[in-house]
Amino acid sequence: QCADISPLNASLLLHSFQILSQIQKYDNLITPVVDSLKYLTSLNYDVLAYCIIEALANPEKERMKHDDTTISSWLQSLASFCGAVFRKYPIELAGLLQYVANQLKAGKSFDLLILKEVVQKMAGIEITEEMTMEQLEAMTGGEQLKAEGGYFGQIRNTKKSSQRLKDALLDHDLALPLCLLMAQQRNGVIFQEGGEKHLKLVGKLYDQCHDTLVQFGGFLASNLSTEDYIKRVPSIDVLCNEFHTPHDAAFFLSRPMYTHHISSKYDEL
Repeated sequence: QCADISPLNASLLLHSFQILSQIQKYDNLITPVVDSLKYLTSLNYDVLAYCIIEALANPEKERMKHDDTTISSWLQSLASFCGAVFRKYPIELAGLLQYVANQLKAGKSFDLLILKEVVQKMAGIEITEEMTMEQLEAMTGGEQLKAEGGYFGQIRNTKKSSQRLKDALLDHDLALPLCLLMAQQRNGVIFQEGGEKHLKLVGKLYDQCHDTLVQFGGFLASNLSTEDYIKRVPSIDVLCNEFHTPHDAAFFLSRPMYTHHISSKYDEL
């Protein structure tokens, strides 16, 4: 049926089949729906990206469950769908990334779950809360050792999807802004939400900001060339004094540059 629908009926297709609405209610539909989208055209994919952002920005949707301590199931399901569909198909990423950046600018960190899922699915970089000693040792090695032994999940071939994510970030200059916004929002969560939200939720949002920053920074460090990284990430003085980045985040973002400088000096000797 999907193959017979003309490109002119893209929005009708997505709304009439209630794809996104069903996914938000039943997360077990994500895999079959993602597989069925291979019949869509480029225009259909553009409409899908628009509809995803429209669903995320729906002001009538509550981002917390009734207990006010956990993120709503619909947002978690939609985040998983985003990661799967953007990894598998050549859909424009800039709009979704800009949406996440805009939410962070507004002091809202719930939608970081979207970025976390997109980076995990497209780049194969996951955040593990409780790591074994073997995984910790694997994380001290190179990129190949990290991919093979540092994560619980099986890392599939993510070369093409990683490249698409990197291109979207660099072409629209979103790499550094997202890093800075996450670093600032991490501490902002405590002061902005601390007096109104449940302590458990505040802790979860803080951890989500920190984990996503580490995940995203790891993606940039492993996928950007040294020249690109140095050109796009300011020095630690600029990060701390001009952008008011927390010191631990500033050192984290600067570490690949220091590693490069140390290696360069060592080679000169």
